[in-house]
Amino acid sequence: MNFYNVLSKYYDVIFTKDENTVNFLKEDLQINSNVLDVACGTGTYSIALGEQGNKVQGMDLDEEMINKAIVKNHNNNASFIVGDMLKLENIYEAHSFHKVFCIGNSLVHLKTKEEIEKAIEQMYKVLKKEGTLVIQIINYDRILNKNIKALPTILREEEGVEFVRKYELNGEGKIVFLGQINIEEDGNSYENGVELIPLQSEEINQMLLKIGFKNIKFYGSFKKEVYNKEESYALVLRAEK
Repeated sequence: MNFYNVLSKYYDVIFTKDENTVNFLKEDLQINSNVLDVACGTGTYSIALGEQGNKVQGMDLDEEMINKAIVKNHNNNASFIVGDMLKLENIYEAHSFHKVFCIGNSLVHLKTKEEIEKAIEQMYKVLKKEGTLVIQIINYDRILNKNIKALPTILREEEGVEFVRKYELNGEGKIVFLGQINIEEDGNSYENGVELIPLQSEEINQMLLKIGFKNIKFYGSFKKEVYNKEESYALVLRAEK
């Protein structure tokens, strides 16, 4: 198996559901709210919000992830498709959703900052008036300012799975994320490197303002901790259309 086959197989072991994330995402929602989960992975949070009575659509570029989401889903309020976040307006009608969220550091996998801005603009278009946007990425202010080389390893001892996360600058304005999954059961390690856009807080803030978002708030986690450029591991933002 290659790295992404392994990641797909163990995705829900490595990235377990976090109730703080669920609680953050369900704010502002009423029963039957329409929600879009962009880059939904295996649909953990789409399914969680659907179980609370919201109508959730999850989309991801990875067909294997979507297939796993469909198998996991036992709720008619959640549905899943393979789709590109740069083409949201071709998939969904304008003003369709009360909330759009894109978490898990997914946004910075796009190729350029221009693509990131385009994706956020697409999210704006499919949001209803007064709808909310939630984005979560790594705190790249901290990564760049402190030359951080790694994030804490995710260790799931009971399942025998370890996920090592390292970063290095490539000298071209991007960061290379080096992921390594170690599986105790077969004694194998699977590695992959992918270029990410190290999007900083002021850059994404300016994009949001340019597109038309308002009431932009930054947090250091889904617990609503204060965002600190030098200390926070994550950047979580909430904005309104």
